[in-house]
Amino acid sequence: MSDFGGFINVKGYNCYQVRTERYLGIFPEVIFDFSLATMAPLTFVHPAGHRIRPDQHFETNKGSIPIVARPFIPKDRFERSFFFHDSGYIHHGLWIQKKNGYPFHFREMTRKQVDELLRMMVRAEGAGPVQACTIYTGVRAGGWYGWGQGHEREKARKKERDRVVE
Repeated sequence: MSDFGGFINVKGYNCYQVRTERYLGIFPEVIFDFSLATMAPLTFVHPAGHRIRPDQHFETNKGSIPIVARPFIPKDRFERSFFFHDSGYIHHGLWIQKKNGYPFHFREMTRKQVDELLRMMVRAEGAGPVQACTIYTGVRAGGWYGWGQGHEREKARKKERDRVVE
């Protein structure tokens, strides 16, 4: 594990393409259905020791990298980081376990906190400081558009925030 934390259970999710949409009405964007594995779910271990997980189920685009930056920042290279970021953006927070063995609880986060966590995660996935700074600057500049998109869940799914994930 690096100074930036690290991922465990890196294959602990399923992700399937569901449709293509137009981003800003112009650029085609593939949308995926993300679901967290139940037995060994994808988890990020923060340098402070607590564990973080994305929501159980949501839609993702695996990161909105502008076309001009794609030669320098391969979209699929940091997809695990983008899963956490997209989940944090959709639901305004992530699932946190303060100490190993304790249950995960949903923690609301600000957009800046989610963006800073993305910067840390891409560094943990091997991004250099320039790539991480570029990604961070991009989400700070353009992330306002996606913040809270889909935040209003179905009533039955809203109860997930109140329950404890074991």
